[in-house]
Amino acid sequence: MKDMSSRLLYFFKNNLFFIIFCFVYSKTLIAYSGWDGSYEANFNFKMSPSTVCKKPLPIKIKIIINSGEVEGKISNDGGDNPHPFCKFYHNGNINGTISKEGKVNFNIIQNDSHSLQYSSNRITGNIDGRIKLISKNSQYHPTHLFRFIKDEISQKEIAAQKLAEEKARQERIKAEQDRIKKKAEELARQAIIKAEQDRIKKKEEARKKKVAEAKARQKKIAEERARQKKKAEEEARKKKLAEEKRKQELARAKLNKQIANYKKEALNFYLDVEEFVKNEGKIDLVNLYKLYNLKPNPKDNWNQSDLSRYEKLRDFMLSNPEFVSYEKERIGERLKNSFAMKDKSVAELKQNLTELKTLMRKMFGSSELPQIISMIKDIETTLSNFNQSVANKVISQSSTYIASKSPKPKEENRLTKVASSLDKNWSNVEDNFTIQQQQFCQLTDRFYDNLNRARKSKNEIKVNMVHKERQENLDALIPRGKIDNWIFKVIKIEQVEDGSAAVVLGLQCRSFVGSGQTIDIKRGMSNKDKKEWRATIPYNDRRFRELAKLDQGQFIVGSGTMLEIKAYRPGQKETFYASQQIGEHPLTKGLNLEGELFIADLSYIAALN
Repeated sequence: MKDMSSRLLYFFKNNLFFIIFCFVYSKTLIAYSGWDGSYEANFNFKMSPSTVCKKPLPIKIKIIINSGEVEGKISNDGGDNPHPFCKFYHNGNINGTISKEGKVNFNIIQNDSHSLQYSSNRITGNIDGRIKLISKNSQYHPTHLFRFIKDEISQKEIAAQKLAEEKARQERIKAEQDRIKKKAEELARQAIIKAEQDRIKKKEEARKKKVAEAKARQKKIAEERARQKKKAEEEARKKKLAEEKRKQELARAKLNKQIANYKKEALNFYLDVEEFVKNEGKIDLVNLYKLYNLKPNPKDNWNQSDLSRYEKLRDFMLSNPEFVSYEKERIGERLKNSFAMKDKSVAELKQNLTELKTLMRKMFGSSELPQIISMIKDIETTLSNFNQSVANKVISQSSTYIASKSPKPKEENRLTKVASSLDKNWSNVEDNFTIQQQQFCQLTDRFYDNLNRARKSKNEIKVNMVHKERQENLDALIPRGKIDNWIFKVIKIEQVEDGSAAVVLGLQCRSFVGSGQTIDIKRGMSNKDKKEWRATIPYNDRRFRELAKLDQGQFIVGSGTMLEIKAYRPGQKETFYASQQIGEHPLTKGLNLEGELFIADLSYIAALN
């Protein structure tokens, strides 16, 4: 580094003369002395009327041209203008250049700061023609045209002037040489200093880099340790969460299994409790009512609260030895009936399997053969993995098909009891009507009066509004559609295709309850429509056996749920009805009944002695 600095210093010292020569000679090359001399101009300068200087300003310009270089002055004494600002304008020094062609480019540096902002700052044009005096603010100092006049001087004066100029030039050259030499020395000194600074800086940067690398290694080690620690903590946390989740899922599965088991037994358990009470079993009826009234519905989704309420009822009943013995008998009967039903279903499945195989031989080559093979496969699957509900569907499907292909249709076991008319012996039981049943019939009578008036108006909106008002009244009178201990008269009992019992029960007013099929009220029922029975009594159910004992016209006591009233939600349109019209129900055809039928799922049925 020191060697390079020495070389730079050596270069500047040995080439100093050459550098100065080039500088001076370059000046000489561009100089032109044809315009050398002294020039002056005197003229009156008129400012704009909006200024404080209303009268002309007497301006004097004096310049000297020497080898293309120009120096001079511009002056003004304010003339006859009284304002003090007027004598400050256009006073200053002039410098610039003139080309070989005489084109001038002079700069004016005003002495006063105010004048520097507004008055003359340039002179342009040609030395032997018209010259322009240009100001910074032409609004107040408009551009002025004038001419220079060259002064005539003696040869002696010119020689003296040139000698002075040469002396000044030599002094300038010497000064420039001294300046360049001093600058070269300073540059060499700065180069030495900079080289040393660069060396120190490079050494410091290397030290800092080494320190930074050491810190980075320590930081990386610390970060890796922290990462490993965090990873271990996260794995421990996840493991703990997974274990907690597994325990929760096990607990939930256990709870769901318990709820499923309870819901499966609840329906029969409730029936056993009701029948135990009605058969005068010994029990604290007040405490039982409090618990039984809060029992959860097996058809709903249960939560922890429902499970707790069911367990309280169950624990209360199982604390009664008499009920425990009674329930064991009932469970035995149900198992016996279940086995009997299974045996019967298995026999029917085997019989249908034999008949389908016979049909398969007779219809071999028919397009219906895949359908027969599918039914055979369903029967074989059901026999190998028996499920009663699946068996019922398979028996129904295969029996229907076999019957359609047999010369003699299979006879169906039907139990049909039909009431031909309604008698008027309600007076014998009217003292036993609940307040809810009495108010229901009052609403029914009022509904038909309002309906007749609405129909006479020939306005369907009024008719629909009567229906809507009735829905709201029924929802208020029978929350969730629950009825308890109502008295009904048996109108008709019929056994439908799946073996269950469909019933029609009458009230003391123009209303009926019982089983039904889903229909469109305005369109009615069609043979082409596939309808499903609702609210029938299952085969081998306790209520089924109770129905089998009844006769047409006999009174019964029943409890349960009116399904359409339960399904009602506030805000429904008027066209949503809570019941079916009697004339469109399949069980009531030919009975000439007047009134309406509410589909009701009866959880309790007993003959009224």
